[in-house]
Amino acid sequence: MRTNGWQAPFDLLQVVAWVTFPVLFGGFFAFYVPFLPATPAIALGVIYGMNGVLIMVLAGFCTYINPADRNILTEAELSPAQITDDLLYCNVCTKYVDKRSRHCRLCEKCVATFDHHCKWLNNCVGAHNYRYFFVLICSTLVFTLFQLAVGVFLFATSFADPASITSNGAVTYGCKDGTPAPGTNACSNDRYMFPLVAVKILLGLYSAFLVPSTVSILQLVIFHIKLCRNGSTTYDYIVEQRRAKIARARGDSTLADDEGDLCVCPAPRRRTASEGATQQPPRPTVSSAAPASFRSSAVAIDGPFAGSFDRGFGKHVQLYDHSSEETHHSPTSPSQREEFGQQFHAYASPAANPLAASTKRESFFV
Repeated sequence: MRTNGWQAPFDLLQVVAWVTFPVLFGGFFAFYVPFLPATPAIALGVIYGMNGVLIMVLAGFCTYINPADRNILTEAELSPAQITDDLLYCNVCTKYVDKRSRHCRLCEKCVATFDHHCKWLNNCVGAHNYRYFFVLICSTLVFTLFQLAVGVFLFATSFADPASITSNGAVTYGCKDGTPAPGTNACSNDRYMFPLVAVKILLGLYSAFLVPSTVSILQLVIFHIKLCRNGSTTYDYIVEQRRAKIARARGDSTLADDEGDLCVCPAPRRRTASEGATQQPPRPTVSSAAPASFRSSAVAIDGPFAGSFDRGFGKHVQLYDHSSEETHHSPTSPSQREEFGQQFHAYASPAANPLAASTKRESFFV
């Protein structure tokens, strides 16, 4: 079981973030600030620097926090009296967890109020760290938007007033002959240590990278604002999209809204009044032969969002076909009991399932 995102193995996107952020952060002070007038350079440098430090702190904190369900974090077993209707049993963790917790197969644990598995942080985002994650993506949006705006301004100025760019840069980088012209910051014969053409190329490259990055992060922020407004999660959104897709495929407009039909197989039961307060619900067992992908699942954000959210997550969903696993096995975790809108039937074999030819069970990676 992974404790947090600082635990190896590290995700590739996490390493990309470790490399990209210093390049952006250092590039601002190396290739932006020196070409600004003195007073704006100081003010913008301080604002940008504080925002950058905030991002590093938030990212480190979100990565460090263990988002597991509180019952996973404790070794104590719950007494029968503590098992309420707000709990479900996860056969993978062999623990009772909150009904909004979901099992992440990447972290191998149930995550409290699971939102998604963020590959940039190499950690799940849930109840324990979602607020920090939200502030993090908002701060990152300000970070990229701020740098993009300053970069576009300097890039335009390098064409409209190139003398101001070169003279400001000469204060930091100097001239090739060692001294600027008397009474000015301009280098004689334009012999600058940092020539104007190099400034244009670097600012153009940074801006070309920041434009799609800023748009993607903006979409991500807007998406999570909508989730917060609706009291929902990324996981819930994907489940609803999946249910709607299945409903359209089957021509059943009620499937997406019918919670009762989503799991008709044997599953962990809740206590009823007739069973008595001391009776504990049975704990289903899982066959060791059951595929690992069937025993757990995950929703993992692995890249910036692109495209309209009205079209759903089509461009960001990797579908893993598990149609061969359409068996009589019982779901083993709260996330699998939802099965993204699929119905379970106790067929003796996959071939006996009349839906096997047209319906596939899929795991989502966002």
